[in-house]
Amino acid sequence: VGNAIRNVKTNLIAGPAIWVEVPDGKMMEIELNSRSGDVECTCAMARKMTARSTSGEVKLEPVNEKTAETLLVSTVSGDAEVHGSALDGEVTSMSGDVKVDGVFETLRLKSTSGDVAFTGTASEVTAHSISGDAEVAVENTTIRSVDAKSTSGDVEITLPRLSSVHAECSTI
Repeated sequence: VGNAIRNVKTNLIAGPAIWVEVPDGKMMEIELNSRSGDVECTCAMARKMTARSTSGEVKLEPVNEKTAETLLVSTVSGDAEVHGSALDGEVTSMSGDVKVDGVFETLRLKSTSGDVAFTGTASEVTAHSISGDAEVAVENTTIRSVDAKSTSGDVEITLPRLSSVHAECSTI
């Protein structure tokens, strides 16, 4: 699809939004990249979902409950918001908030200058922020570990009633 867009419009630096529709099916990989614009995807999840933005927000809202094997979302200067599920997920931002909800086996959230927040079901969650709050609200009783840290922000972990869990929580 990227080659087709480049062939039709050679200057994608400015202008109206680009809308791409692909049929729902068994997509192996979807990769969305933007240098200076928002990325918004309301699509079926692929086995590997990657969305990156240098200067803009990234928002993923899958239309079905299909689980990706790998989910990678990153921004340099913008918020990252994900509603979905994956076996392995990583959502990061250098200068923006990171907000995720859904079902994950393992999930890593990181922001240098912004809040990180997760609500949902997971086995392992890592939520780190240098200059922002870290919030993790786990809804399942099968959680194995939660690691939430902030250098200059609040840390909040909410868990259901559990018999045992390893939770690390620190702030400076």
